[in-house]
Amino acid sequence: GSLFLTFSSVIKSASVTPTAITIIGNYSFSLPLSGGQVNSTNGIVIQLILTNSDLNTIKRNLASVGSSANNTYLLFTSSAAASDVYNNPVIVFGSPIKASSVVPDIAPPRLLFFNLLTVGNGLSFVLYFSETVNSSTLNTSAISLQPNQNSSLLYTLTTATVMPGLSDVVSVTATAADAQNILAMPPLGQLPSTTFMVLPAGGILDASGVAISAIPSSNSVQALNITANFIPPSLRSFTLDMTAGAGTFILTFSQPINSTSFNASKLTIQNDMYAPNASYTLTSSASFGL
Repeated sequence: GSLFLTFSSVIKSASVTPTAITIIGNYSFSLPLSGGQVNSTNGIVIQLILTNSDLNTIKRNLASVGSSANNTYLLFTSSAAASDVYNNPVIVFGSPIKASSVVPDIAPPRLLFFNLLTVGNGLSFVLYFSETVNSSTLNTSAISLQPNQNSSLLYTLTTATVMPGLSDVVSVTATAADAQNILAMPPLGQLPSTTFMVLPAGGILDASGVAISAIPSSNSVQALNITANFIPPSLRSFTLDMTAGAGTFILTFSQPINSTSFNASKLTIQNDMYAPNASYTLTSSASFGL
C-alpha cells in the first residue's frame, strides 16, 4: 500500500518525514503514520510506501477510510513533513486534502506461517496472514494438515471455532474429535518440520473481499512454532473382560497416548480403592494394543 503525493514543485525525497503525515477518514478516523519508505528520487510526485501496521489499520477500517476518495484525506501536521530541493518547507494547510483517487486492493492475502498449540486434549492454531483478513469467512472444514509437502497423509478438519474480527492474525480452535485424531497421528503435529497446512482457493477473504489463492499440498505452509503438550494424560476409566479364559483391559485416557510407551508391569489391580487387602501386578510379558 502506497501514498502518491503530488506537489507544486520538486521535492527532496530525503526530506519527507512520514510521521508528520496523518490519514483522515470519516467517522472521526485519524491515523498518524508510524513510518514508511520513501522512493529515493526527487520529484513532483513522491511515493510513500506505508508500514504494514498502518496499512492493516486502514484495511480494518475500510468503512471509514481508504475505500474511496470520498473518505480518504491527508493532513500535514508539521512543515517538517517535506521540503523542496531549495529547502523550502511544505505549506501546512489547516484542513485535510482530499485524495484525488483511491485504487482498491486486488491482491489476494497470503498465509505466511502458523503456530500450533496443544494443551491436554485440546488443539488450536494461530494463523498469520500477509494482510488483514475477515476471520468470519474462514472455511475451517477446508483446512488440512500433512506431515510434509506432497504427503499422501492428509487430515482435514471437520469444523472449528474462529475468533471473529478483522485482523492479520486469526485464532482457530479445533474440535475435541479433530484434536484427538491429529494428536494420534504422529509425527503430524509433533514438530514444525512435520506439520504443514493446506488451504484451497477462497478459503478466506481479506477485508476487501479478495479471496486467498490456493495453498496446494505441493506448496503447503510449514508451522513456525509448536507448543508441546505439557499436561500429563490421566486414566479416566477402564474395563476388564475375563471371557474366553483371557483377561483384557480396556483403558480410556484423557488424551491420545503413545502405545509403545506403555509398561504393563506398572499396572496393578486391587479389590478396594482405599484399603485393599488383595492386589495383583501384571507381568512385563503382558501384551498391549490399540
